Amino acid sequence: MRTVRRAVGTGRYRVSAEAVAMGEDLVVRVEGGTTPHVGAVAVSMARPSLADSSKISSSTSLITLPGHKEDGLALQAAGELTAASGKTAVVVAGIHIDNATPEEITMLVNNAKKALAAIVKRVLAARHKAPGDTAGGLSHPS
Repeated sequence: MRTVRRAVGTGRYRVSAEAVAMGEDLVVRVEGGTTPHVGAVAVSMARPSLADSSKISSSTSLITLPGHKEDGLALQAAGELTAASGKTAVVVAGIHIDNATPEEITMLVNNAKKALAAIVKRVLAARHKAPGDTAGGLSHPS
């Protein structure tokens, strides 16, 4: 299986992201805190940029479960992964700790963004190194 994993933080503030190639597409799971779950799902598909058709952009759809707030994270991650890879990306996100303070929420969100940025960086690097790569940069496990 072609997989990339990154984790940031420790204990209840640990957030992990795992990207798996599914044919030519990407499926990413972002979970963390004390109760990982499915809170939001975003699906992003590559398309030519409306501003410059020589560049890749994306169209993204979002499903957020009632009471969950991972929508922004899933939406942003799916769009960035599609723009980086040129492939369809699905992001499933669920991060939770009970009675989180605003500071704890900020820490969890920052950890998630750092983990996802590492995956996007890996996808971009692989795309530039291997133009024939059909797995969005996930040809080799890390």
